[in-house]
Formats: sequence, C-alpha cells, structure tokens
Amino acid sequence: MPTFLFFTTFKILSILILFNFPIPSFCVEVHIKRSLIDFIQKLSGDNSDDIAKTFGWTISTDPCTHQWNGVSCNNETGTLKKIILENKGFNGSIDASSLCRAPRLTVVSLHHNELQGPLLPEISDCKQLTHLLINGNKLSGSLPSSISNLDNLKRVDISGNNFSGELPNLSLISGLKSFLAQDNQLSGSIPQLDFEFLDDFNISGNLFTGKIPKDAAKFGAESFSGNPGLCGEPLARVCQDETTASDESKAIPGEKLAMIIGYAFLGFVVILFLAFMIYKKIDNKKKERTNTSVNPINASESITERSPYSIDGLLNMDSPLIASALVVLKPNMSIPELSFENLLKAPAELLGKNKNGSTYKVVLEEVGSTFVVKRVKELKMSEDEFSKRMLRIDRTRHESVLSAVAFYCSKNEKLVLYDYQQNGSIFNLLHGNFNANHQPLDWYKRLDIASRVANGLAFMHKELEDINLSHGNLKSTNILMGIDINPVISEYGLTVQSGTKKNDFMDDVFNFGVILLELLTGKVVQNNGTELAQWVQSVVKEEWTVEVFDKFIVGDTANEETMVRLLKVALLCMNSGHASGPSMAGVASMIDELREDEEEGSIVSLKCDN
Repeated sequence: MPTFLFFTTFKILSILILFNFPIPSFCVEVHIKRSLIDFIQKLSGDNSDDIAKTFGWTISTDPCTHQWNGVSCNNETGTLKKIILENKGFNGSIDASSLCRAPRLTVVSLHHNELQGPLLPEISDCKQLTHLLINGNKLSGSLPSSISNLDNLKRVDISGNNFSGELPNLSLISGLKSFLAQDNQLSGSIPQLDFEFLDDFNISGNLFTGKIPKDAAKFGAESFSGNPGLCGEPLARVCQDETTASDESKAIPGEKLAMIIGYAFLGFVVILFLAFMIYKKIDNKKKERTNTSVNPINASESITERSPYSIDGLLNMDSPLIASALVVLKPNMSIPELSFENLLKAPAELLGKNKNGSTYKVVLEEVGSTFVVKRVKELKMSEDEFSKRMLRIDRTRHESVLSAVAFYCSKNEKLVLYDYQQNGSIFNLLHGNFNANHQPLDWYKRLDIASRVANGLAFMHKELEDINLSHGNLKSTNILMGIDINPVISEYGLTVQSGTKKNDFMDDVFNFGVILLELLTGKVVQNNGTELAQWVQSVVKEEWTVEVFDKFIVGDTANEETMVRLLKVALLCMNSGHASGPSMAGVASMIDELREDEEEGSIVSLKCDN
C-alpha cells in the first residue's frame, strides 16, 4: 500500500510539472527567516532571542502559516508581503540588509518608535517596496541615493526624524504618489519631481533653500513653511531675482516715459472716435428696429432693449429671441413679473459652458429672486417634443431631483429656469476652498448624499422608463446642495439620448459610480472617471485599501468596513456595461442597506459608550 501511494503521488507531480501547473509552496525559506530574526533583534537594540520569541518570530515556525506578529503574507503565493511594527517602542536601528532578504516585500511600516541611526543604502535591495513609512523616529544621516532605484515606490514618509543633507534624485521614481519629510534637518534645493501626479508633498520645518517649483505651489504654504531659505508661491516671501527684475522694470527713463504718454494720448483719441462711431451705428439700428414690425411674444410683450450683460446679450447680439411665452411650471409662486421679456433684460452672469450648453445666474429684481438659466444645446427636437418632455419631467417629482421653475422654447433656443442653489455643488464642497460656512463633508454626510442621489435617480428611471428618459449628464457639478443642505439632482433630461434604454440608463449608473468614487477618495475626476477607477483598483490590489479614502473621512467616526462596501458598489456601477450590471434601483437598495447597518452600528456604539 505505501508503494502504491508513492507511485500515485509521483504520477500526479509528473503531470503537474508536464502541464506547467504551479506546485504550491507556502514555506518561507530558512535563510530568510534567520535574516528577519536578525532584523527584529537589531530593531529592538537587543541581540538576544527574547524579543524575537516575544513576537513569535522563531526558526521552528513559518511567518505566513503561523502568523508572525506584525507580518502579512500573500495567501495565494505564501510569500511575505508586509512588515508592520508601529508604536512598539523599538530603540535600535534598521538593518536594511537583513530586511530586504525577503524578496517580495511591498510594505515596511515602522513609524512612531525610537529608532536611531541612518537608513542604509541596502534598502534598495527591497525591489518590490511600494510603501516606506518610518516617520516619528530618531533616524539621522542623509537619505541614501540608492532609494531612487526603488522603481515601485509609491509612498514615502520620513517625517519627524533627524535626517539631514540634500535629498536624492527622487524624480527617478516614476510612480511616486506621496513624499512626506516635514520636521527634519534636510537642506539644499527642492528636487524636480512630477508634482502634477503627486497626491501629498510636505517638506515644512527643514532647511531647504531656493525657489519653490511652480507646479509644487498646489500643495499650499503649509507644505513649505519653516524653511527660511525658500521663496516664491505659495509663500509670501518673494524671490530676490524676481524683486530685482521687478524693480528694474519699474525704472523707466524720462525720454521713454514721454514717448509712452504721447502714444497713450493718441490711443485715447482713437478710442473716443471709435466709440462715437459705434454709438452712432447702434442708435441707427435701434431706430430701424422701432420702425420694423415685430411678431410679439404674446399680445402685450415684445423685446425693446438688450444689454451685453443680460441673457439676451449673452445669447445672441444680432437677432431678437421671439417666440411663445415663457411656460411657468410653478404657478403657485407669486411671480407675476416672471416673463420672457424680463428674463432677457435681467443682469446675467455666465457660470459655466460645455458641449451640452451654457449656464447663467440671473437676478430678477422685480421678482426679488435669483435663478439659474440653462441654455440647452445640441438637443435637436421640435418645440412640441421639448415642451412634452419638460412637462413630463415636471410631473415626475422627487425630493432629491431639482424641479424646473419655467422653460422657454423656440425654433432656435431652449431655456430652462431653476431656483438658484446658493450652497453650491458636491464638486465645490469636495474640491473648493473650505471656510467657516462650508466645512469638509464628513463620512456620514457623504453616505447620506450617496443614498439620496441613488434613490432620486432610481425613482426617475422607474417613472420615465416608458419614454426612455435618463439624466444623460450626471456628474458632481450637477448635484447641488439645497437650502436644507440635502443634495438635489439638477438638469435631468436636458441631454441628447442615445435611443437605447439600456445604454442610457446604464450610463447614469456608470456616472453615479464615478460620483461615489469622488465622494470616497476626494479626488478630482478626469477622463470620465476611468483613470480614478484604475488607480483605486491598483491600490486595492496591493491590499492597502485605506490609502484610497479621503483623509477627511478616515478616522474614529468612519466605519472602514462600510467605506469598503461602498467602494465595491462604486466599482460595480462602473462595470454596469455588462449584462449582469446593476440597475439604479439595485444600487440604491445596496446603499440603503449599508447605510442602515452603519446607523445600527452607531446606535450600538453609543449604548456601549453610555
């Protein structure tokens, strides 16, 4: 019987080798284990075996199968991936040579210990390293130039140490996303990095000198403060060469000054002459228009004058907009002066412009209200079709969808009025400058926004399914914050539809997934959100999911499990092109479920605290 088992096993192994099937091996080699034990002993400053045994790091056990304290492995390959020994009170040194004997190590986190000495050049032997977090120690010396050879490095945090000297050429690390080096004694000039692709950068509290690179100014003055030798934006300290150049440019010889004054006077005369001719021409056109018969908007209305700062002036300076009267959708409002004529003459401010049209802020002093006027573009449909669409949308009302106040439609122009929402959009709140009135959105508000928008969109999809009318242009700039600081979806149905129900509704689901990623990561969306989704998936794949989330929502008040679940919903939405992709109703149901779980968890936590 043993002989039979031997030959059976031999045959199975032969078949596996023949067909290139991987033979699993989940044991870390002995020489690697010895090196890691040497590493933790030098980390603690104690060469005895006691510290290693305390953490379960022994030759007789395996780091992965026996779960050494502070060690994480790849479950599929059985290889060591992360060493996380934070706040352990270690006061020794980092033996990079021993550490990097683990060939597939990706994360080393030793922050907030009492580690001393330099970071040795052998750190570059950790070829797969993506995260090096050694902040909050007493490390000293200069950073080794060999660190630039770590091609996979994404996040480096050396802040709160005693590092000195100049920084190595970090620009050689193409995928670097974060570099934090504040509160050290580093000197020299700021290295030329690809600041456009950096998420975090901080060198405050050092001895750097010279001009701050232009692209680095986006990180704000707090990232460069405490360096007496730095100058240029975003600091208030102007660089000496710029000051000299500015002073020299201000010094104008007397002869040149006289010449400039002469030319200025001549230009002034020319401008006066041109202004007189333009005024005369406009006056003649007004007289011609007065003498020409005009088809009135209704029996009593006609366009009498236009201003370049009005909707009329901004839309078309050459021909009057004349057609049927403005259709008011909220007759219960006390706004008898709301007419097409008053709308055109009212002061207007251009808020935005894209391929789908332009948006204006209009103040109607007679009504005492402020509106937003959306000029719809590329929506090629008849006046009757547009009117039917607007009336149908108006009958389909939901608290999370902004209703139109009125609309106007002619052969050449289509305008839709909304109440102006003074609290801005989700985009503004996520990416704008925060002040006393607009604090960063916390986790619970972001979850609430996601739930309300999902339910509003699901309701509209269900009610307008028979005419296949989706939103068509859903994005964070179109999710506004109402008076009650609750989100409302604006501009529903004002975009050209593809004509295919699945495609139109799935586009809304995809775009909602992008908005979820924006809420979770706090990052600006580019290229329709595909780049953001790829970045999220790459970070999650490295098992460092917490790096995805916006720093404003990561903390004691946020449930990381719920955030991860919502992240999965976002990625599922962006996979909505598949036949098995979720509907908006399904997405809303998933979000409501995890929101309920979050609320129940908060209640339980509150009871425990009491």
